[in-house]
Amino acid sequence: MSLPNLLNKVKEEDKGKDEAINQKRKVQALRVHLQEDDLTEIRVDDAAKVQNELENELEVQIEDFQTSSLKPQASNLIMLSQVLKDKIIAVCNAKIAAKGTNVGLSFYAFFANKNDTPELLMEAATWWIMTHKLDHFEKAVKIRALVEE
Repeated sequence: MSLPNLLNKVKEEDKGKDEAINQKRKVQALRVHLQEDDLTEIRVDDAAKVQNELENELEVQIEDFQTSSLKPQASNLIMLSQVLKDKIIAVCNAKIAAKGTNVGLSFYAFFANKNDTPELLMEAATWWIMTHKLDHFEKAVKIRALVEE
């Protein structure tokens, strides 16, 4: 075999080796990429599991809070005086008659703008806030029902 032919043959073999090396490198890079994707998927799955666990724990805490602290406790129970009961029922009836069953009111609705009966105001506020944990505005029909119980 002549020297130029031999050189061409070596070059072709080297070219084949280079292609094989390049192919091997591509396969290795693909493996690394797939492993990284697997790790990313595992991390995403772990994050989703952690998020679900936290959401479940939060729901349990909310349930516990609602069932324990929102229920009237014996120390918070305030019995309304008959005078205040009558006043609340009368105001609720008047508001419902004037504006319908969706009318809302606060405990201030039972009092004039003057602070002429602070004891009754405190009794109403304590009953409203501490005993029943009501929002600032509530439906008049709900308040009337609570008073009539």
